[in-house]
Amino acid sequence: MNILHIHQDFPDGSSYPYTKAVLNLIEAVEANSNISSYVLSLHRTSNPFRISVKPFERGLCVVYFSLPLPYVHRFLLFFWATLIRFFYLNQMKFDVIHAHKLTAEGLVAKYLAAAWSVGYLVTIRGGTDFRFYSRMHDCKAIFNQVLTDAKKVIFLTPAAKQSMEKLSGLHLDNAIVMPNLCRFKLKRGSQTDSDDDKKKKTHFEYTTVLSFHQYKRKGILNLISAISVLKDRFPTLHIRLNIIGGGDDSVLKIIQSHVSSLLLSDRILYSGLLEHAELLRIIARSDGMLLPALDETFGMVYLESIASQTPVLYMKGTGIDGIFSDDLIGVSVTTQDPEEIAKAILVLTERGDEFRHHITELIDSGFFKTFTSEHIVERYINALNG
Repeated sequence: MNILHIHQDFPDGSSYPYTKAVLNLIEAVEANSNISSYVLSLHRTSNPFRISVKPFERGLCVVYFSLPLPYVHRFLLFFWATLIRFFYLNQMKFDVIHAHKLTAEGLVAKYLAAAWSVGYLVTIRGGTDFRFYSRMHDCKAIFNQVLTDAKKVIFLTPAAKQSMEKLSGLHLDNAIVMPNLCRFKLKRGSQTDSDDDKKKKTHFEYTTVLSFHQYKRKGILNLISAISVLKDRFPTLHIRLNIIGGGDDSVLKIIQSHVSSLLLSDRILYSGLLEHAELLRIIARSDGMLLPALDETFGMVYLESIASQTPVLYMKGTGIDGIFSDDLIGVSVTTQDPEEIAKAILVLTERGDEFRHHITELIDSGFFKTFTSEHIVERYINALNG
């Protein structure tokens, strides 16, 4: 079987942001089956002079011109899909297509699948899909058709499925929930403090992880404001936040300015970009990983934190919400309001050991097998054949 994967965030050697989630899936499937893959990596630009088509190791990277406007978006996507089909994919044969988002890749997949008389899968990751679905009022009918005509609609999380069905008004009988493949090392054994340590503990070390270009969506300024709230109300409670990540220096200056204005320079540590192993080591030593991010698609860092027995602060109705039972692996918030975040952090300071105990039980029960390559590959092949 030969699969055409269509994705906008694939590591194709270009300068565009990427994630490795789809690459991890492709590598695992190819290593455990006779399935081969070809990637159509798409990047939208609003500058017609940046249009390019370049082959790379796993497929074809296309930077296409389009504008995220009603009517224009759909027309230009079909235009580019036609050009790509005739000039670059015409000599290739695919048995199935997998679109890794709905509102751009899904439209391209629908066109190509109809032209080649093959089936397609579509993954809903949230975030961009939900925003575009709401904005492109002229496309809602065709978005819904993409969903209903797909062999399978794959949602990364229960929260994404619930949100999409509410947004579209559809009940998708062809839907499954299948998380990203996760490559983490589970920490076993109790990490709870002794009774004496609990009585003494007034210092807490927390971690947050983000790319600076997403600082607003990740809620970093509100998180820092929440720490200021706790500092003012509980003078004996010492909370320090380690910010891991990097990006535009102008964003770093915004964060540093906010920290200075709240007199929190002694409470905020900037670690910058770290090697993945070092990132996981710091998270494992933290009292919690705090990330009140809006529109989170999956949030691998949440899973990596939980796997290291570190409780998390996360946003309700997005990301990992629904994968775990409430009040089991940390604390959720419903907004990025500093007051609500401050209350959630306070809960983490009081119940951190309780959350770690629940996480240990989850690890011992084998729950995390759900995210292993063996389990994901089996489910994915079933989806392809279903």
